[in-house]
Amino acid sequence: MLADGKPIFLIGLPGSGKTTVGKLLSTQLGIPFIDLDDIIVQREGRAISEVFEKEGEDYFRKVEAACLASLIESKDSKVVATGGGTPCFFDNLEKMNRDGVTCYLETSWKELAARVAPGESIRPLFKGLAGSEVMTQLQERFSWRLPFYQKAQIIISTENKLASDVATELLARL
Repeated sequence: MLADGKPIFLIGLPGSGKTTVGKLLSTQLGIPFIDLDDIIVQREGRAISEVFEKEGEDYFRKVEAACLASLIESKDSKVVATGGGTPCFFDNLEKMNRDGVTCYLETSWKELAARVAPGESIRPLFKGLAGSEVMTQLQERFSWRLPFYQKAQIIISTENKLASDVATELLARL
């Protein structure tokens, strides 16, 4: 499935391991790793949490789509960790599927809730939430995002796997 010049897009809910797996995969493939959130921070000159707080989610999603489009237009091989909502807005998923390879890192709600624990999370969508509220927020987001995620070209369960094992499995499926 992997073709020269095509980016690999990792999609999934916050905490699914997109950044960790992405870095490992990029090392294995010898191609650059890019975190879409880092590109947004560079473009905006401020933290994503600040963009959310001051401009709102609609503005953030427009900036996110523009940054994604510029990554796709660059036409070079790379591993891209997207934001959890990236494939669910505008026609982002269609663009990623058309011009790259998409991989959904499927992770259970319980595991996701543990990974985005309020004390450790800087994620704007979970800011100020207690443990049970994190689970509720994940379930709500998951329920409407899942149909998008399931359109990925590759789906890999991360359940009871180390990030290195997920990266190796993804490499084998590419």
